Amino acid sequence: MQPDAGGALAYPESTRLARQLLSFGGNDAVRGLIDSRQRNAVVPLRINVDHSAQVSALVERIRTRLATLPPALNAEVTGAPVMAASTVTRVVDRQWLSVGAALLAILLVLYALFLSLRAALVAMIPNLIPVAVYFGLLGISGIGLNPATSLVACLVIGVAVDDTIHFLARFNAEARARGSEDQAVSHALGTVLRPVSLTTAALCLSFGAFLLSPLVSHAEFGALAALALLLAWLTDILVTPALGSMVRIVTLWDLLRVDLGQSPQYTIPLLNGLSNRQARLFALTAHYERVPAGTDIVIEGEISADIWVCVDGQLEVWVEREGQRRTINSLFRGATLGEAGYFGQRRTASVTTRRDTRLLRFNANDLERLRRRHPRIAAIVLRNLNRIQAERLAHATSMLR
Repeated sequence: MQPDAGGALAYPESTRLARQLLSFGGNDAVRGLIDSRQRNAVVPLRINVDHSAQVSALVERIRTRLATLPPALNAEVTGAPVMAASTVTRVVDRQWLSVGAALLAILLVLYALFLSLRAALVAMIPNLIPVAVYFGLLGISGIGLNPATSLVACLVIGVAVDDTIHFLARFNAEARARGSEDQAVSHALGTVLRPVSLTTAALCLSFGAFLLSPLVSHAEFGALAALALLLAWLTDILVTPALGSMVRIVTLWDLLRVDLGQSPQYTIPLLNGLSNRQARLFALTAHYERVPAGTDIVIEGEISADIWVCVDGQLEVWVEREGQRRTINSLFRGATLGEAGYFGQRRTASVTTRRDTRLLRFNANDLERLRRRHPRIAAIVLRNLNRIQAERLAHATSMLR
């Protein structure tokens, strides 16, 4: 700009005069703003805001004014604040995509672990609650999403899923051992509550250290992360036990470690008609036992409602008459014994293992639990049990003739 007749600054009246002023009056500062061909210029602008939303609003206002320039002039808003605001905008726009992808990946992992879509969905509910509350707190508090706060949701999902799996796996083991979901919830919660609480406390204190940072974004990140982790902990100790007791959790590890031998549905009559996976699910409902040789499984005359299935090994069926032990039969893989006690009868003979034997033991309560959780499997097992009983009755009748 040049002084006018009154001494005030004014723009050059022509392009030629502007070129002359730039050529003879330019210095290093001017050369840093205008190129040597005098076709491009940089107009620096200082701003006193650092929030991405405010920077984006300012950029939009500037672009609106630049759109009114003559066609010969082209202008673009750029700079570090503009690029940072643009990056944050892209992060926010893709936040739902990243959280959704994380939740989908976790759902697939839970499905592969529990082998049940229903169990996986139940396990996902406690992990969705703290995330939903977190985004709600962002809206209420007015804290915007930025590269720091956008990490909290995925962080909370990871920690909450870890705690959920710990509880459900423990609940599953307790439910099988005790046969009662209510007792399993109590004992599982008592077992995992202390380690989960200590882990959450350590993480909350660690993220709370960010509150000492002079950077506002770091302080917000620490406060939000600690609060979200606390919400995840509350959800895991209040919601997860209530939901976990509604389903039967069977993990992939449970199925893999149950060894029923080759083709149990063909070599064990009680499991006839079941798939390999269904046979293993039944085994997890029952009690899988390893019994050493010389152990009495059944004692003649006692009252017991347990039924046994021989997975492998050898059993001796015998009775004591006139002070002598008389062997009636030898049983091997696939044999079912004790079904008379299931129907309320006293044991008619004793059974002893001849060598190390693996057995499946179950009773009426186990079958009722199987009926509630896997009705199709229960129907096939009960059908096979009735068939075995009918065959034995027919065999006994034929021997009396």
